[in-house]
Amino acid sequence: MFRHDTRPAIFVVGLLVMATIGMLHAQTPIGGGHRLAWTQAATAAELNTFTWAIYIDGTRGPLSSVVCVADAAPNSSTCQVPFPAMTPGQHAIEILAIQTAGGQAFESARSAPLGVQFILVATPSNVRAIGPGQAIP
Repeated sequence: MFRHDTRPAIFVVGLLVMATIGMLHAQTPIGGGHRLAWTQAATAAELNTFTWAIYIDGTRGPLSSVVCVADAAPNSSTCQVPFPAMTPGQHAIEILAIQTAGGQAFESARSAPLGVQFILVATPSNVRAIGPGQAIP
């Protein structure tokens, strides 16, 4: 009777699962002032027909104020935009490109998710001077 050893296959599958979980839990800390950037494959003429959408935790929204600058590589640009408003905490960000041609919109697949940890630092308020020996209210 022939018996096949499945341990190597199980080991490889286990490594793939662990790598995927690690990628989903990797969080890039961001706060106010950070920008979201990506590489967009397109000619300069095509970029003029593009818009983009963003998915934050699976919820779709428009991505406006995108600025793209041509890269040294042909038909490649680096695009960037301020991060949209988010609640503090962990989020998964995905982007897709939308090209309009002949009055019809064509969408790319979503990008790989980017895990971010949005950090919001509260601005101090009620700043005042307190005299010596004065109790803090």
